[in-house]
Order: sequence, then C-alpha cells, then structure tokens
Amino acid sequence: MKNNTLLEALIEFNQLNEHQIHELYSPPKLVFSEHPLFVKASKLIQEAITNQRKIIVCGDYDADGIIATTIMVQTLRKMGADVGYYIPNRFTEGYGLNVATVEKALDKGYSFFICVDNGVSAHDALKILNDNNATSLILDHHQFEQDVACTHLIHPDMLDEFDQNMCGSGLSFQLSHHLLGFDAYLCSLAAIATIADVMPLWGFNRACVMAGIEQINQNAYETLKPLFNKTGIINEQDIAFQLVPKINAFGRLADQVNVNQLVEYLSLEHSNTIQTFAKEMLRINDRRKEINQTMYIEALTLIDDAAVQVLSSPQFHEGIVGITAGRLASELRRPVFVLNEHQGRLKGSARSFGGVDLRALIEPASHLLLRYGGHAAAAGIELKKEDEHEFKRLINEHVHALYASEVRDDGLIMRMDWFDIDVIENCMRFRPFGHGFVWPEFYFKDVEIRDVQRMRMGLRFKLMIFGRMVDAVSFDDTMNETHLPVFNSIKAQVSIDDYRSRRQLKLLIKSFE
Repeated sequence: MKNNTLLEALIEFNQLNEHQIHELYSPPKLVFSEHPLFVKASKLIQEAITNQRKIIVCGDYDADGIIATTIMVQTLRKMGADVGYYIPNRFTEGYGLNVATVEKALDKGYSFFICVDNGVSAHDALKILNDNNATSLILDHHQFEQDVACTHLIHPDMLDEFDQNMCGSGLSFQLSHHLLGFDAYLCSLAAIATIADVMPLWGFNRACVMAGIEQINQNAYETLKPLFNKTGIINEQDIAFQLVPKINAFGRLADQVNVNQLVEYLSLEHSNTIQTFAKEMLRINDRRKEINQTMYIEALTLIDDAAVQVLSSPQFHEGIVGITAGRLASELRRPVFVLNEHQGRLKGSARSFGGVDLRALIEPASHLLLRYGGHAAAAGIELKKEDEHEFKRLINEHVHALYASEVRDDGLIMRMDWFDIDVIENCMRFRPFGHGFVWPEFYFKDVEIRDVQRMRMGLRFKLMIFGRMVDAVSFDDTMNETHLPVFNSIKAQVSIDDYRSRRQLKLLIKSFE
C-alpha cells in the first residue's frame, strides 16, 4: 500500500470486488423491483382497501422499525385506507409482534396485519391470526430458521441480487412504490433507515441512500431539518451521527416516552407542531447522552483483564446497554457484554470484536440463558444473576479459539501526501460511505499538543501534525485539561470543516495511542 493513492488504499482496506469497484465509479440507478412478491403484496393491500378492511401496521422500536412503520402508514393513508399502527414498548412488551397486541387488534376489528422489520419469529402471534382468518403480510429482513406461517412474506433473501440486503424500511419503500409510485420524502426516510440499520451500501441500498440524501438536501424537510446541528450539505455521516441517535432515543428510553409518537411526528406538516415536537426529541436525546455517559464512566470501574468483558450493574439503563457495549468493545478491542441487573436477573446487550461470532461464543453457556437473540456482531441476552460468574468463565475459556485467523486492523496509518484537503475531497466524491465501504479511522504518529481547551462533553485541541496546525476534538468526558493522557499518537476520524466558507481538515479523536 506504500505507493497507493488514498482512494486505492480505501478500496484495498475495504477488500472490494470488481463489481463493487464498478459501482463506485458508476453508481447504480434507483430501479425498483418488479418481483412477483411485491406484485402480490400490492394486490392484497388494494383488495383489503376495496373491501374496507381495517389494516394495522406492526413495527419495531429501532430507527428502521419506526421508519418502516411510517412509510407504510403514510402510503396507506394516501390510498384512503382505514389504517392504524403499533410499535411495542421494548421494556414491557419486548421485540416484535406479540400475542397481546394481536388479541387487542382483533378485538378492535383489524383483520389485515402488516409486520415491518419484524414478524418472521412471531410464531405464536401468527398462529392466532391464522386461527382468526386474518391476513398477515410480513416485510422483514431478520434471519429465520423455520417456516413462517403467514399469508405472504417478503424477505430480501427471496429477491434478486440487486435488492438483497435491504432493511425493513427498504422493503416498505419498495412496496410503497408499487402502490403509489415514487415519493421523495419516503425515499429520504428509507435512506435514513438503511444507514441506521448499517446495511451494506451496494445495489438498491446504495441507490436509495444516494437518492434519499439528494432529496433531503433539495427539499430541507421541516421534520428533519431541526434534528441536524449543522448548516449546509447533509451527508450520510450527518445522518448516522446526528439524526439516527435522536430517532433511536425514543425507542431506547421507552420508560420516559412513547415511541409511537415518532410515527406521527415524521408525518407532520404544520411548522409550529413540528418545532414543538423537535424540541422534545432534542431533550430526549440529551437525556440519552447523559445516561450513556454515566453508564460508560461506571462501566470503566468494572473492567478487569478478562478476554471477554461481562459488566453488570443495577444502574445500567436497559435501553442504553448496546451503545455502551459497542463503545467499550471498540476501545478495549475485545467482546463486551453490558447487563442491567434487576430483581435477580441480568438483561442486556453484547458487541463483538476481532471477528468473534457471538453466537459461537455464547454456545457453551447457552444452557444458562433465559433469553437470547442476535447475530455474529451484536446480541441480546438474559440470565440469572447467580449464573453470571459461570457464564463469564465459560465464554472466556472458549473465546480464544474463535478469533479470526487474521484480525484486520480497523484503521489506516495516515500519510503526509494523503493529509490534504484536495485528496480527502476527491475521495468524498465516492460517497456514501458505510457498511461495505467504510471511511476508516486514521492513525496519526508524532502528534504535538499546542493547545487544549475544555468544551461541553469533551476537549478541543490544537495539534501539530505533518508540520501544520490542525483542529481536533475529543468527546471523552473522563478527561480534563490538567489530567490528559500522555500521548504522541492518536486514532481519529478525518473530515472537512467548511465553517463560514473556511475549508480545513478537522479531526475527531477516537483514542489516544
């Protein structure tokens, strides 16, 4: 990689194949699927509306589930359908379509159920729908291991290669297009959800995200604009780090706010109402950040030298555990479990590192689990507090055999010839970055601190790098100006700051090396 251009280094770092490289240079067009699965689903919905059947959209409490619900509800409302919707409380009801929701909906006269971003594992609820001759249409991208007893299922694995790897909102947007034609706002929402759910940005996903970001910038939607704390052009990183956390906060803090309100917010058209609700979203997100930082600081006190960290506390908020686990896994470079302790039980999330498959990691201790769900990189578990020590022992005995034979580095070493606005800007032309084509973090060697100042939630630095002064920030609230780590190397995200038309490189420090 020594003589590579930065773009060539990015292609090598992401291990792109020829087809993906072609998509970089010739971005795919937004072409919608004509698969018979979508044709049949649209006919089922049209018949239900013609027959004046009551339709309910059943979603999930993360950003993809919330947005997929919004897309379907807006589509059906525009078609004149009698439509309702429901997203469960993550704490009291848990994930996905449940028996209680189905029974209440049936009692209210709903006979057509559309599950978005969930449904393939709702076997008990689907049985009740079948027993009551209700129609069940499922748009879900989660993996399933047994037959799904629904009226009609659309899953990305069933579609053509271009349309595979879609999230729930992508599927909903495709179906909406069959029913309504192209809707720019719904395209923007689908793009946001695709970024939020960290879907591979190739094929339809890449086309959708590019088109959605273009619509966001062209239309400056009133529901979205107040959720960005920047002016100027919005990109996928702004969506991922500024907008998505605010949407997810409503599902995570279900003990403080009703996530169903977000579906209505994303459908609002009156400025005053939008501004009032946007302020509430910002307040909830600030509360989420406060809880997250408190949890992170406490979690640091619980860390030991184990290869897999299992951290538990009654003070950990159940809705935030995944964020904390992800942050610690990245910083500690090892798998991390963060668990809330309540009434003798531990319930929380795990995040992987180093290619460790969490399903294989947990397998030797699976008999101790009361509940489990997830995939290779992220999982949710529940177990008894009394089994915590044994659980930790078993997975730590097992972990070393699971590391990938070659753990890829998660960053690139920055070179002087790459650290240039024109070079960085040239690479930015190949956006969007995301899963499958990441804009990596960079290692900087021989860094000199010239100035440091306290700011809200972190520190602002003036650093001398490659003989030039560079602005950098760190949002590590555990530091202050007088208690800095001793460092001369950092790992940081690199971006171009265009504040007041003054273009310059800016660093977001992720760790001190």
